[in-house]
Amino acid sequence: ATQFLRFSDASVLAVTRGGSAPAIFVSKSGNEMEPLVTMGPHPNAHGVVDGTGAGDAFFGGLLASLYHTGVPSTLEQLGRAAHIADRAAFRCTRQMGALPPSKDESKALEYGAL
Repeated sequence: ATQFLRFSDASVLAVTRGGSAPAIFVSKSGNEMEPLVTMGPHPNAHGVVDGTGAGDAFFGGLLASLYHTGVPSTLEQLGRAAHIADRAAFRCTRQMGALPPSKDESKALEYGAL
């Protein structure tokens, strides 16, 4: 990530790291990487069912936020976009598999038929 940011035209980079410190946003400051927003662990992290797709959900949430609000120009705006992305990833970990079950599958699971 450091090398990519150093040699690219990007001004901010989001990196998912999984586990207890899911993501960090960094920017260039000369040759140093400066942390901008670091997402901490969730209070309900112990309830993770399956981490499959959490990183994809994070970046989907981030892109949706940027699409609706534009590119952040302040740390507060970046923090809000990061929070939306983080919530998308968090929701993804609450179920088994990357895709939610259909209504019929949900009912079957509820009654123990699957």
